[in-house]
Parts: sequence; C-alpha cells; structure tokens
Amino acid sequence: MEETFVLDIRDGVPRPNRLDSRLVPHLRDKGLSREKIKNLIKDGLVTVNGRIVCLPRTALAPGDRIEVSLRSAPSSLVPKKGDLEVLYRDAVLVVLDKPAGLAVHPGAGGERETLAHRLAAEFPELAAMGGFRPGVVHRLDKDTSGLLLAALTEQCRLLLAGMFARREIHKEYLALLHGTPKNRQGTIETPIGRDSSHKTRMAVNERGKEAKTAYRVIYSEPGGRFSLAAIRIFSGRTHQVRVHMQSIGHPLLGDPLYKSPAFPEAAAARQMLHASALRFVHPLPDATGLEPGRTLSFFRPPPRDFSACALKLSRRVLRVVITGAPGCGKSALLTALADAGLPVFSADKAVAGLYAPGGEGTRRLRGRFGDLFASDAGSGVDKAALGRAMREDQTLRREVEALVHPLVYQLMQGFWADCEASGHPFAAAEIPLYFETARSGKEPPLTVGVRCPYPVRHARLVRLRGWTEEVIAGMEAWQWPEDKKMAACDFVVDNSGSLAELKAETEKVLAFLRGEREKNDTAFAEKFSALCAGGFYFKDEQGGAAPF
Repeated sequence: MEETFVLDIRDGVPRPNRLDSRLVPHLRDKGLSREKIKNLIKDGLVTVNGRIVCLPRTALAPGDRIEVSLRSAPSSLVPKKGDLEVLYRDAVLVVLDKPAGLAVHPGAGGERETLAHRLAAEFPELAAMGGFRPGVVHRLDKDTSGLLLAALTEQCRLLLAGMFARREIHKEYLALLHGTPKNRQGTIETPIGRDSSHKTRMAVNERGKEAKTAYRVIYSEPGGRFSLAAIRIFSGRTHQVRVHMQSIGHPLLGDPLYKSPAFPEAAAARQMLHASALRFVHPLPDATGLEPGRTLSFFRPPPRDFSACALKLSRRVLRVVITGAPGCGKSALLTALADAGLPVFSADKAVAGLYAPGGEGTRRLRGRFGDLFASDAGSGVDKAALGRAMREDQTLRREVEALVHPLVYQLMQGFWADCEASGHPFAAAEIPLYFETARSGKEPPLTVGVRCPYPVRHARLVRLRGWTEEVIAGMEAWQWPEDKKMAACDFVVDNSGSLAELKAETEKVLAFLRGEREKNDTAFAEKFSALCAGGFYFKDEQGGAAPF
C-alpha cells in the first residue's frame, strides 16, 4: 500500500535545514520516528524537486518541493494462532484485552509468540503492512494487562498514530501501589529518559522527554500496605506509569524493575498494572458506517490476579480472645488450639513474667507500694500477698490493675504484631478479664467464651488449684456474671465434659474461625470488585467523568 506526502517550502528554511529534520514535524503524526524518516530517505522513497535524494542530511532551500512515498513492504511476521479476546472490531480497527505475560510485538528479546503474531493469524489483511509489528499503534509492557487498540489497514494505522501523537486518545490504568500516597490525587510532570546506570530501565531524567501522569487513589488498605489507584497518562513514554509512581515513592506491587529499597516481596507474580479504559473518536467513520465524530469507549476490569493480590495483602491475622469465668477451662482450650497450630498468648503467663525478679510489673509495684509486695529490688512479687490485699481493698485492686493491665495489653499487641508479620491466619490470646477491662480498640478481636456450670468449675478450682472458698468468691466478684460474659462472646464453647469432648469443641472453634476468614475474604472481594468496576475516573474533552 502507498500514500504520498507532499511538502512545499515556500518561505525561508529555518535552521537546521536538513531534509530529515524538516520532515520530522510533518511525519511524526503519521507514526514515523526520526529513524524511520531517515530510512525512508535512504531507501529512495523521498524526492526533492522530482529528484530522488538518499542522504538524510541533504540541505534544503526556499522553493524546494519534497515528495515522500509512504510505502510499506509486506509483513515478514509469521502468523501464529493463539487466544485473542476481541472486544470490538470493524473494517479498519480492533480493540483487544491483552493478557499479562504476552509481549505486544517482537523485540530485542526475540519473542517467538506475541500479540502481533496472533493478530496476523486472526486478521490476514495485516499481511499487507510492513515490519514485525503490523497493525500495532501503541503498546503495553509484556506483564501489563488490558485494553489495546490495533489498526487493520495502513490508512487507519497512520491516522491512529497521529491521534496518539496529538494526545487525542484517552487512556486510563488501574494499579496496585506499594503504600499509601500522601495526596489522594495528583499530577506528575517530570521528564523520562534512559537510566544511565541500568540499560533496561528508564528514569526521571532532566534530559529525557516530557511526560505527564495523573493519579487518583481509589482505596487504601487500612494497614498502609497497598493502594488501588486510577492512573491517566497524557504521554506515551516507555515504562511511564512505572517510573512516575516509583518516583513519588509508591512503586507498583510486583514490579521487579522499579521498586524502592524498602519494597517488600509482593503477593504478585507481575507488576500490578492494567489498562482499564480507552476512549477515542473513530478516525474513519465512513468506512464503518458510524456517524462522523462518533466516540468509542471501552472499559475492562482487571483480571483475577489483581484481586487475588489485593486480597492476600488485605488479610490480617484473625485475632481471637479466649475468655470465661475462673475454672472454666480457658487454658485447656488455649492448649488445644496451640496443638492445632495456632500461635497463643496467655495473660496469666504474661503477668507471671511481669511479677518475676526484674520484671516491669515488679518495678512498678515497688515504685508505688515500696517493699509491701516485693521485699527488695532483686525479688519478684509475692503474688499471694498481693492477691489477698486486692481482695480486701477494692481501691488498691483498681490501682494495681491500672499499673499492670496496660503492660499485659502491650505484650498482647506485640504478640498480634509478630503473628501478623509471620503471616499466621489466626492467633489466640487467653484474657480472663477481657470484657471487664474494656480494651477492644479500633479493631476488636473475635471473642470465644468457655462456658462451664459453676459446680463443675468450683470443684476444679478446689481440686486442681487448691483455692479456698474465700479466694473463689473474691475472683468471682471481680468478673462479669458468666451468662453476661457468654452473651457478649462471638462463639461459645461448652466445657462441662471431658478433655476428649473439649477436643471436639476445639474443632468447632477452628471451623468458626475458617468461616469468619471466608466471610471477610468474600466481603473484601465484593468491595474490591465494585471499586474496580468504576469505569472512567478522569474527565476528558469528550466529557467522560470520574465516579467520585
């Protein structure tokens, strides 16, 4: 196929007056780079005043007439059949949803199967176009998924290339970013060029080409692990989104090339970038039967790996508090959960550590009460004497609790944090006075109550712990009535029977926890899917609006 371009130089020739430099501003809109223009000249496809000129540096003079033959040789790409998800096609163009992991066209890596190969197999008319990328007018990185526009005729390719060059095609992306940007929306306008220290990377570079990216944060994970952002690009620089988001400290999750030094291993096998929205005015409405000026809009939600990555990073350790009245079997249930693989925490053991010689609880009690409960700095707390005093004096009891309970909760929070960092799905803490101390915080844990009739509990306390009637009565008085405590729990375990029966109850607790995790996962997946289905997030000349 051939198209002729004619340029008459009717006025003075501005510097530089080279032939190739003169053609660049006129042929850039047709998708031709300076290098391609040089090749046209060298191939004898350019004449000056009717004479073929093969030197790109040929000098021009006022009155010269330049004629360029935009002729393409048949494509040398060997068609290969493969899956193509076509969202729209007509006689001159096609819109596709490209999967991640598939290169758009052959490059330096010598890919044997690319989207261009599949296009050539699906649309034989592309054979009339030249090169190894027939029909390709823009590209997505190999590991970026989403909408791609391709031309089926050379005329349409040239027109679309010009539209891209003039920024007349609206493109938006969805991205999962590391962390949470300080500003919920913003524009990045820094030039991008080759990274001088890394030949395969681009970088913000003062000597690079101008680039503009706008972003909007749609959702931020409460723990600050990641954000979902809508991104619009106004230029088409290599790796533009990846470079610009890294430049503000929030690289794409899963991107091995552009990441900060503190970037953690992400729950993704590729960079989490998806070309989600595309809007443009059809360049050849007459060829398709469309009315002139018809705008075509396309939106495609991200693939499953996007939501899977977000779900994995959104999961927090499911925190479980085991509570109940004295002697109900809280510790036995905690041991059974530990045997099932859950990390566990015991408030009673934490207090024992705090009251040990040199413990922080010992230090605080000595600071408040002198040697009343700890005879010297090297000894621990006399727990029997302290317990007796607390039962006799409610004011002293409340004072001791105010000194010691914050330490226990601090240790428990550290336990939760360690479990979170280790990736445990569940973790259990035995806190006898959980409800009485009212320290649920912003993210209250699930509560599992252990119920046991008072006569059974009483017998256990006497037989196993040697408690007197006075001690039992005092400990009961410090706590909510058992019925009230069990009513406040999310799940209740019956421990009025044997240890074998408690093991069966433990299986019920584990089933309950798995069900809660599944409910949380389902709720997040539905919320995330709704966020990703918002469509266009930025306004443009055609009036497309963001759902904010």
